[in-house]
Amino acid sequence: MSHFSSAWVACACCMVNNSGAQPHFDNMAEFTNARSSAEFDPNILNREAKRAIKKAFDNLPGSKYDLVLEKSLLSSLEVVCGMSFLKQQGVAQFYELSNRAPMPQEGRVLVYMCNSSVDVMSNIAQQIDHLRQHSPQVETSSTGVVAYVFVRPLGDAIFDLIAEREGVYGLIERRDLPIHAFTMDDDTWSMGDSGSLAATYIHGVTDCVSTTAAALNVIAQHFGPALQTDYLGELAKAAVEQLQKIQALPPSEAAGRRATKPMFDRLIVVDRSVDMVTPLCTQLTYAGLASEAFKVADGQCHLPSETTVADGKSKVLFNVARDEVFADLRDVNFSRIGAVVKKHAAASKQGMDQASLTDLKAMRALVDKLPQLQQQRSALAAHLDLSMLIMDTKSNDVLEQVMEAEAAIVSGIDYDVGVKTIKELLCRQYDKRSVLRLMLLLRLCHTKLSDSTWDELRRRFMQAYNYTHVLAFMQLEEAGFVKGGPFNALWREVRRLSDVAKDPVDGDAAHQGLYGLKPILAKVITQLLSDVPDNLLLRKLGAGELPSKTIKSPTADTTPGARPLILLTVLGGMTYAEMSAVRRVAKDSHVDIQFLVSETITGNDLVEAVLQPVPLASPV
Repeated sequence: MSHFSSAWVACACCMVNNSGAQPHFDNMAEFTNARSSAEFDPNILNREAKRAIKKAFDNLPGSKYDLVLEKSLLSSLEVVCGMSFLKQQGVAQFYELSNRAPMPQEGRVLVYMCNSSVDVMSNIAQQIDHLRQHSPQVETSSTGVVAYVFVRPLGDAIFDLIAEREGVYGLIERRDLPIHAFTMDDDTWSMGDSGSLAATYIHGVTDCVSTTAAALNVIAQHFGPALQTDYLGELAKAAVEQLQKIQALPPSEAAGRRATKPMFDRLIVVDRSVDMVTPLCTQLTYAGLASEAFKVADGQCHLPSETTVADGKSKVLFNVARDEVFADLRDVNFSRIGAVVKKHAAASKQGMDQASLTDLKAMRALVDKLPQLQQQRSALAAHLDLSMLIMDTKSNDVLEQVMEAEAAIVSGIDYDVGVKTIKELLCRQYDKRSVLRLMLLLRLCHTKLSDSTWDELRRRFMQAYNYTHVLAFMQLEEAGFVKGGPFNALWREVRRLSDVAKDPVDGDAAHQGLYGLKPILAKVITQLLSDVPDNLLLRKLGAGELPSKTIKSPTADTTPGARPLILLTVLGGMTYAEMSAVRRVAKDSHVDIQFLVSETITGNDLVEAVLQPVPLASPV
């Protein structure tokens, strides 16, 4: 664990020092034989979603629209189609959903696009009621509809109940938002289900089940049903069962055509509740630490207002297929990124130095390469700037102290280190999100933490930050994070059976995603892919209320010599560190893996939901 002690200094020096040998780097893209084949085209989901959005607007009345977007959908729509495409469909004005009703222009149809939640639906219903009373110019269809609301997930009946309660039933027509899954990275599909982690495991909303089933059904339509299906966890089981019900319907009712040739040898669906410990730990890969420092959604790192990187960009694209610099940076430990940057800087310099060539043909070839070289240099500058911003945000002695406490708690080495660190951070009024994450780790992992010690830490937390946070602890306790809940019991049983947390990541510090720890999910995938799995461990992860089962397709037909292609689906989202660790497992197991995640997450997504509920944003 000591390799990270001087990581920040080493990284900073490596960026500016041109001397010294470079360590070996594995580009994980070279292990994607099946994904790179002509038959497997992950981007087809983006194209299908784009066509579905066009069809959705074609089926609306009128030709001009005022579109009100929930903020969490913006990044998904940018990836799938872009704002310019929506303008081509007739959108004349964009609004960001807020507490204030939009002011639609005469002759335009009012359209909403949003995720499903009680608060959002209530807000929309109240806005429609306000428009009905105070905006006589609002466009109304022949059936009396004032607004059309495209919402996820499918079959959301709560909308009609809220509309009836607010007195606007019949004035709003709900339609399904046709975005189920889209390409976020070269090996990752996202459902764009922002906030699903907290909504599911804090507030008990299980919309992720139908969202996941719908996404898996769309994937099956294009890539065929998986030859074998494993599920782990209560919600994972529900999603698989719902998928089977959808696929049992006639093709016309199952929404779309079906591929006849299966592309995936195995589908593994995992409930996030199998491991609530890893998201609370600090991630150390480049992409993981960036997501800890800034908001990363749907493969885009969004910087705070008035913060930019190269060329004045306010966001950095995290997509291997479109950024070869990120391809080498994504999975390496942040302490090693200096050497990666040097490698790309040298390659870029070599390409530009060819401008001194006197041979006209060589110069013409260089001109053809200039856009590519310029794009590479722009990406390199953006990642360099982002790295320095991460260092400014995360480089301090306290962070290393927090990570040492995390390792001591999770590995069971010394719980007293965790208690002492938490008390010290509370005295310093350190970032309350980090402190609460550490407290939850302690409560989840410590088998003998006394109630009196926990009550003391909780009291000190409220004294340090605000007594209103008593509501946060009430929500966490009700959700099962604090005392006697399913997460506590499950983690303690897994710890007793296996040293899952202590396993090194290939013994390779360059690819270490956590501080001396291995994500449990990587251990689970290792066991599922093993010829001799640890059945006792898997049964414990799937026993009782968290069932685990394997379903084999009767149409199993494998291609001799091909590497198995596995689809790993995680309800509630995955961290970048977990994805990096699973990629290493897949490489060692000689399989290719494709991810389908609700969203990319960090522990902050969990604690922010109880510490400070996010208010609806102002209109744009």
